[in-house]
This record gives sequence, structure tokens and C-alpha cells, in this order.
Amino acid sequence: MPQTPAFVDSTHLVSSMQWHPQHHHSQSSSDPSCCKLPVHHPPARAADDAVDLEDMARRIDIRRATSMRDLRVRTFATERSAFGFAKLYEVEIENACNYNTLHWKLCVWFGDFRAFYSRVKRIKAPSLKAFRKQASGIMLRGLFGDKALCITRFLRLLFLTLGDVAPTLSVSEAARTLLHLTDDFCQMEYPHDHRALLTIRQMKSVDFASCGKDASDDDDVVAACCICLVDDDSRDVVIPRVILRCGHEFHESCICMWYYSRLNCPVLLQHTLSPHAAPRRAAELQLKEITKQPNGPLLLLNVLRTPDVELGVRLAASIAFKNLVKKEWDPESEGCIVPECKALVKTHIVSLMCDMPDTLMKQLSAALFTIGEYDFPDQWPELLPQIVEKLGDPTSDLRTVNGMLETSNAIFKRFRHAFKSDALYKELLYCLMQFQAPLLHLFTAMTHQLQHPTPSTDLRGLATALRTMCRIFFSLNWQDLPEFFEDHIAAWMQAFEFLLRLDLAQLVDADNDDEADVMTLLHSAVLENVLIYAEKYEEEFAPFVSGFTHVIWQKVTTLSQMPKHDHVAAKSMKFLRSIAMQQGTTALFQQNDVLSELCNNIVVRNLQLRESDVELFEDNPLEYIRRDIEGNDGDSRRSAAIELLRGLRQKYDDAVSRICLSTITSLLQEYSASPQTKWMQKDVAINLVTALAAVKQTRARGVSEVHPKVPLLDIFNSHILPQLQQRQDTSPTAHLLTAGALKFVATFRNQLPVAVLSTLFPLL
Repeated sequence: MPQTPAFVDSTHLVSSMQWHPQHHHSQSSSDPSCCKLPVHHPPARAADDAVDLEDMARRIDIRRATSMRDLRVRTFATERSAFGFAKLYEVEIENACNYNTLHWKLCVWFGDFRAFYSRVKRIKAPSLKAFRKQASGIMLRGLFGDKALCITRFLRLLFLTLGDVAPTLSVSEAARTLLHLTDDFCQMEYPHDHRALLTIRQMKSVDFASCGKDASDDDDVVAACCICLVDDDSRDVVIPRVILRCGHEFHESCICMWYYSRLNCPVLLQHTLSPHAAPRRAAELQLKEITKQPNGPLLLLNVLRTPDVELGVRLAASIAFKNLVKKEWDPESEGCIVPECKALVKTHIVSLMCDMPDTLMKQLSAALFTIGEYDFPDQWPELLPQIVEKLGDPTSDLRTVNGMLETSNAIFKRFRHAFKSDALYKELLYCLMQFQAPLLHLFTAMTHQLQHPTPSTDLRGLATALRTMCRIFFSLNWQDLPEFFEDHIAAWMQAFEFLLRLDLAQLVDADNDDEADVMTLLHSAVLENVLIYAEKYEEEFAPFVSGFTHVIWQKVTTLSQMPKHDHVAAKSMKFLRSIAMQQGTTALFQQNDVLSELCNNIVVRNLQLRESDVELFEDNPLEYIRRDIEGNDGDSRRSAAIELLRGLRQKYDDAVSRICLSTITSLLQEYSASPQTKWMQKDVAINLVTALAAVKQTRARGVSEVHPKVPLLDIFNSHILPQLQQRQDTSPTAHLLTAGALKFVATFRNQLPVAVLSTLFPLL
């Protein structure tokens, strides 16, 4: 059974919510007697005197310790605390005035005289003193196990003992006995194993009236929730079951989760994911009531960190935790989580995330992001140091590193596109001081690993981590250029250029044309970082312009037309436009055939329709038109190509106009020669005319100023109007060209004569 979570065991959550400790003065640390175990020697009692267990619990309660030294004395240090607890009871046993009193004290300690005596009477000892020693050893080994009390083992032992002593004992009587014994345990208030205390409180819900089935019955399906407390093949005993009122059945594999969490049963969490409305709503209502407890979030985290619980149950707990944090973390919410519980969650959620599978880590990361929105950094300054520690830990695997980076990325997104303010810059400065140096160190190290991989290198994990770090770089550099990044700009740009040149076949998904693979996502993230430096920090980026221009030019000309490469192509063209518009790059773009290559091999190529576009038009014409219209403001290939052409025209008007008009004429001639096979050339020509001719344009009013060198009316009369007038060709390609012609009319409606527009209405 897994060990008790530290964030429950070390804080006495269950009792601390309702009890405020009173501190008392202990012996001075200079007193040598304080290092000895505090032994209590009560006066001799008669055989039937009652032992004051409550007083004994007060004497051993570690919450009364006023110093670490006193704490160690009281508990025999942390790992031996259970033995120290048992030692005090051994003292009580040694203080027994006679043999009968010894039996009685052992009865109080073990919980049942007959059961303990049946074990103790087999001891063959030469003297009473030896007997006492062996009896206390049995007590210690039987109840405490290794380091701390395992409550499941304790319950097993109780039932086995009951089966030995009274094999005819009814299930109801056994359950009542168990409840009586756990009540005694509760009075002792054993301070180190909160599983025991949680179990005791949970046992209060036992329904003795329904305890009527045995584990040996053939029918395991009962109306109530069954906990198989023992499954020992070595004993031929009838073992009873304890039946709870929650209405579900679960067995020994679920015991640990039940004891850890105090939730009614794992079936409750499973039903919150049910596709059927009735059980799902009932489970959600019950879960809502449970999580209203002051320690509700911790109960769910306990389920998450218990590996014995099946993944579906833990996933349900993680979703419930995320939703609870999203709803109740706000200090102004009606059912706000109590501060003590918030502190515990913030202390342990980062380390807990590292131990979770990916599906659970994503839910915890979302919850952490919500917490960060309210508490980071003012009320949670420990977050970034904890993350940096995990990132720098050489024992952290790539899964853990990626989880920490994803969390950091979610936190730093707040700096993107935010309005400048003193408070924002204060938070940004804090994050930079904590994260900028570790980020560069980790990025450089992982880039080197990707540059020199070994057979065991996890290339996909490295590429994912590098992509996330690129997104963090983008967030930290969006507001302004930090001094640290300016000082180390060469290291960053050298790594970025290497990554843009990198093309690993292992990271390319050749079977998927639509969804971007890891390599594509990494290139896209690098391009966004390079683009932000090219647009916002021209002076600092100037030494790297030439190198990146050649790399990105080569990339955009060799990219496939598959949809998964759209984002990379669009970002590449945006970068080329940004560089072309700068004053210091004129010589770079006035070289031989540079503008011609840009217009014909990049702009025209990315204005072409693809097979996926044609299929979309055939299946959903309205969606195709919506994307085509909205793409002008987005990151589509066509919109990026149009913006690149307009940027080149603004800077190099004469040359670009001459090249584009020549290309338009050539494309329309190709279409006229073979309309059935060269119909795409006409679509490209219409879009090229639109991009070149529209000098000033708004979506609401259309084009208000056109390029004087573009023969707009001639093109309309020769190619647009005939397309709208033809009715014989009903193929999808003809309809697609008609849609392009309608877009042309809508764009240049202010430039067309009124008489022409009046003739168009019957055609529409």
C-alpha cells in the first residue's frame, strides 16, 4: 500500500481544520534529561481501574511540541515515531501491578482481550518479564508493520483474529466489534497515520442492518458497496464484509483509494464520466457535497497520487479537482477554498504533477494555471523556484521537463498582447529574473542534444520541449526586449537558425496531411520568435537579417502545399514582407531576379488552390467562402501571399507591378488555351489582380483606391463578366471560378460603372 501523502500526514489536516493547538512550554534544550523518553509512571491501580487513554494521548501528541528537539523526543524522530508510540504503551504494560492487570492492559491496547490472549498464550517464556517483552514485541510487529501503521493490514488482522476466536460470529457482530475497536483507536488519536483517523470516521457510515453477506458467497453483486477487507488463501475462514451505504460495490483493489480519500467510493468518480445523464448528475451532486469540505481539494489529490487506483478514476478526480479550483479558488467566490487548504495545494501541486501520467498532468496543469491567475506571483512566489528546480534536476525525465515547461508557458502567456503598466512590468521582471538564465541553459543543452543525437535520444520529446521553450521566449520578449536576451541574442539566434535548417525524418508524420507534426510545430514556433525580433527590434536583429532571410526563403520555396504547412508558410512570408519593408535591406532585394523569384515562386505559388480547397468547396461552399473572406485577416497562405505582394509593391512599385502584370497576362493566356485543365491559372490571376490593384481597402466599403497601372475594367469585361454570364458549365470548378468572380465584383464595386452594376443584378 502506498505511503500516506506528506501533505496530509505532516499537517494533521483532518483535525487542524477544527482544532487550534495550544502551545505549552517544554523543558529547556540545555537540560540533558530532555533527550530521554518521557516515561509516565502512574500509581498502582486495582485490576478493574480504567486506563485514562485520553490523558495518554495528550502526553504523546506531537502538536504540543514547542521545538524540533521536543518534537523528536516526543515522537522518537519521524521514521520511528510509531515505535516511540508503542514504547509508551509498553511502559504502561510494565507498570501493571499483577498478571490480571497485565491482561487487562493488553486488552485495552489490542482492542479485544480474547483475540490478543489467543496469540499471547502461545508464548513460552521463562519469566513474566520475558513474557511481557515478547508480548509487547508481538503488539509492535502485528500492528505497526515497517515504519507506520498500515490500516488495511490492521483491519485484516482484526478480522482474521475474529475468525480464529469466534468462527461463528455473525457479520453484523464483527462489524460492530470493528467499530468499537476503531472508536478506541480514535480516542488514542494516533498522530502519525491519518489513514487510521480517516478510516475511523468513515466507518461511522457502516450500515450494520445490511451486513448479511459473506465473501465466500457466489453472488458478488449486492445492492450496497462492499469492501473486501481480507483475501487470505492460507486460512479457511469465513471472512465478513463491511457494507456501506453509497450503493456501489468495490473490492480489495479499491481499499487503498477509499482509505486515502474518504470519498465514498471510486464508483462515484467513475460515474461523473458516465455518458448517461442520470448516474452522472447524481454522482456530480454527491461529489459536489464531498468537495465542499474544507479539505475537499486534498481529498481529490489523494486519489490522484494513489497508483493503485485505475486511471479512469484518477482522471475523473483530476477533472473534478480542475473544475473545483476553477470555480472556488477565487477569493470572492461564495464557497472559496480555505487558505490552509490553498497553501497545501500550492506547496505540493508542482511535485505531484511530475509523478502523473500525461492525461492527468494536463488537468493539473490547467488547475495550476487557474491558481496562478489569482495568486502568482504575489501570493505564490515559490512557484517559479519549484519549476526551475525541477527543470534543473538531472534526474528529471523529458516527460517531467515537458510538463514543467507547459506549465510555465501557460503562466507566461499573460504577458502577450497585454497593455503596458507598472504592475505588468513588475511581474515580468520577476519572471525574467527567475527564468531567463535557466531557459537559455536548457534550450542550448537540448539543441545540442538534437544536433548530436544518440540511439537512445528521445527526439520527439526534445523537439516538444524546444517548441514549448520557443513559446516561452515569445511571451517573455513580446512586451520589450529584456536586457538578458539582448546580451545573449547571438546564442538564441544561432540556435534558431539551426532549428530552421533542421529536418529530421523521425519527426515528420508523412501519413497526415492536415495536422502539423512535431517538426512543423517547432519550425512555426521558431519563426514567430524570429518574426517578432524582425518587426519590433530591428536594430538588435540587423546582424542576423541576411542569414535568416536566406534560410526562410529556402524553406518557403520548398514547403509542400499540404494544409499542415500553412502556418509555417504564412509566417515565412510575413517575415519576408517585414524584412522587405525595412530601410536597410534595399540592396538585398534589388539583386538580380530576387523580386521576380519572390512574386512568381512564392506569391503565385501560395495563391494557388489545392485539392483540399476544391474538396471543401464541393462539400461545403459556404465554409469555403467564409474562410476565403476571413483569411484576408488571418494566417492563411493566400492572405500572407497577398500581404507580401502589397509590401513589395509599396517598396518596389515599378518593378513589382511590371512583374505581376506580365504574370497575370501569362496565366490568363494559359487558361484561354485550355479552360478545362488550366482553370486554376484563372483563379490565381484574379487573386493576383485583386492583390495588386487594391491600394486602399476596407471590408465594409470595399476598395477606395486602385493601382493606376492595373487595367481593371478591361480585366472585368474580358474575364469576370463572361464568367458570371455563362450558365452551361455546371461543374464544381466552374462554380468555384464564379465564386471568385463574385468576390472580385464585391471588392471593386466602387470602381465599376453604375450601368455595369445594373446589368449584374439579373445574373446574381
